[in-house]
Amino acid sequence: MPELYALKEWAVICAALDRGLQIITLRKGGIEEEEGQFALRYPQFLLYPTFEHQNSADIQSQQLTLLENSKQGANSLQIIFNLWAKCERVVPVTSKEMAKALAGFTIWTSEALAKRFELYPTKPLLLLFLRAYHLNTPLIAPENPSYAGCRSWVPLVDLALPAGIIGPPVLPDNVFHQTAQEIDAIVKS
Repeated sequence: MPELYALKEWAVICAALDRGLQIITLRKGGIEEEEGQFALRYPQFLLYPTFEHQNSADIQSQQLTLLENSKQGANSLQIIFNLWAKCERVVPVTSKEMAKALAGFTIWTSEALAKRFELYPTKPLLLLFLRAYHLNTPLIAPENPSYAGCRSWVPLVDLALPAGIIGPPVLPDNVFHQTAQEIDAIVKS
């Protein structure tokens, strides 16, 4: 059975991707990653909703209900995967101003995006364009101690992606591409 990988992301960001509220995420990397730097190791993956480090101060006020709703599975002994993602491309964010300008395309506040840019100043902040797809049925896996830790990628032990489980994209093609063009105007300036 080929290995299946998941990208760990805040549960509230997974919820935002699931609702089409954003098509991007921003990464620097986890402490346990090679050289502490994020790398796009797998272009397609499950999105693994995590609860560590979620902070209401980093979320736009109109999305705080989404944050509260995302906490419902926080104490579960299982992971519920609802999304498959394809990373369309990765773009470096080259300034704090550019990071803050992306707030209109995320549920993060501009201050939270600036903090992400400033965190570990020697490492680049990477913007990932994610094409999210609903799973036709949720994929449920037990928590595994090997999944723990501050890292982005998790090989999912003894879990396979059933045939036909990947459903439609969250956003129609035209909406996804229009949003990507608007974000490109920021990151290419």
